[in-house]
Amino acid sequence: MVNSFMNIEQGVVTELAENHNGWFLGSFITDARFNTSDVSSFETKWSVREKGSTHTSDKPVDPSDTSSSLVVLIKGFIRQTMNGEVYILDQPGAYLFYSPNQPHSVEFMEDSVLLTIRWYK
Repeated sequence: MVNSFMNIEQGVVTELAENHNGWFLGSFITDARFNTSDVSSFETKWSVREKGSTHTSDKPVDPSDTSSSLVVLIKGFIRQTMNGEVYILDQPGAYLFYSPNQPHSVEFMEDSVLLTIRWYK
């Protein structure tokens, strides 16, 4: 699902990586959203959350924010709400891509493990 106005996309990492021997983010990726040749810095986060827990980030959108974020579900099931839209990540490799950083809330429907990668151009 692509919402081009808000720059939010949901999918499965294996589909992104099928033409690059498993890689889905890097300077050699042809898809401009995931090409990192002009990236100034990276941040990575490993999250382990219990079923029933929640997370909320209500930081307002900063018009000067150049970040892109890719949240990849390693294990579990989450429901993330951004801009009134609900996004479900319910299989290993399911991802949510958004740019710039958006206020959001996450409900952990099962014990879950996430990998978040954020980069700045």
